Amino acid sequence: MKIRLIPFILIATIFCLIRFPSFYLIPFIRSPIVLSHNIARALIILLFCFILIWKRGFYIKVKKRLFIIVFIYFVATSLSIVFAQNMTSFLSVYKDFVLAVIFGYSVFIGIERKNAHSLLRIIVGITLLSLIIEFFTYLFPYFFLDLSKYVFNEQYLLFFEYQYGRGRIFGDTLNEAFLPIFFFYINSGSFLRRATSVFGIILNFFSTMVSGWRTKAMIFLFGFITSLMVVGRKYIYIIIGGVVLLGLAFILLNNALVTVGLPSVVDRFVDIDAIEAKHNTSRFRYWNEAFDMGLSAPLFGVGLGNYFDNLSQNSKLQNMNNAYYQNQRFILIDDPHNLFFSAFANTGLIGLSSLLLLISYFFFTDLKFMFYNNKLAQGFILTFWSLFIFAFFNPWMYFSYLALFWFMRGVIEKIKVLDTHEN
Repeated sequence: MKIRLIPFILIATIFCLIRFPSFYLIPFIRSPIVLSHNIARALIILLFCFILIWKRGFYIKVKKRLFIIVFIYFVATSLSIVFAQNMTSFLSVYKDFVLAVIFGYSVFIGIERKNAHSLLRIIVGITLLSLIIEFFTYLFPYFFLDLSKYVFNEQYLLFFEYQYGRGRIFGDTLNEAFLPIFFFYINSGSFLRRATSVFGIILNFFSTMVSGWRTKAMIFLFGFITSLMVVGRKYIYIIIGGVVLLGLAFILLNNALVTVGLPSVVDRFVDIDAIEAKHNTSRFRYWNEAFDMGLSAPLFGVGLGNYFDNLSQNSKLQNMNNAYYQNQRFILIDDPHNLFFSAFANTGLIGLSSLLLLISYFFFTDLKFMFYNNKLAQGFILTFWSLFIFAFFNPWMYFSYLALFWFMRGVIEKIKVLDTHEN
């Protein structure tokens, strides 16, 4: 094996592991050592060490401005330890934050021009596999639960059952964010790849509509509309055909749900019952409490992972009572469900300002690069901003999301460098 292939193999393996909920790689050994996300964490460290040795240090062909902004954000987030009450929670979140950042750096170094398209095929394949699993999970949920008892840990299964009881599934799979990748995979040229793309788009649509999550629908619409705008007239007939197929699928799916006595697709997203209305009101209350937390420690915040510990006693009790399920309780809201409120509460004005600076840099440089007509880069950029929408309405400071966030940035920034040198 050529030594230059090792970083790519490690990157591809880590990506595959973080794209699924953490599961036991050896089902009959119920040990944290064989949990997929823990193995991914270990591989990130191995990849980072290999990169340092292979590249002989931190030399990196990246704009100095980006390096400085990321460094400022890293330091600002680290300083949130100052007022952290629950050090265990802080270290747990901080560990994953650090691993995600060094993973993004390693991806930037490890991806080369010759394997960028191979990575694209892996992303398409893994996302398609995940969508197929979701399709059969929806059709045979109890079979999935029985099988999953041997694969997933009890906490994840409990959370899945709780959400399923509320009519919510697939909330954390993030497959809808990869919709632009399927659109731009059409550019690969062969009929098989185009058919794969259309199949993936249809499955993505099905998964989004039956999930019951409004955020997933918003992400899907963003990816669908922006991809149509960017792909252009070259594939207009394929696009029109895809829109027609999705329309027919929507009608058939809606009628099928109504026929078997389940809420229609439309009802899931526009009919807000009392419980859902209470949940939405609670979210605004948590945002307000996050703002108050930030004001209580304006410079450094209350510390990563310390949001729940600093909630009012009343909010803690309501949170635990709402999460009561099958004689067990678990924390359902440990984040204000918005990355900016989360940053202000956990890392204060310094952390929030550095995050805004980082996001602004990504936005304006991505916007400029969208006009370069690099289809590969455009697909990854739209996927990244689809992931960003998720963080705007959901918890985001957890390993799989952070690793995916920085993975996408590593790929995008490397493609920018390659494209700039090429031109």
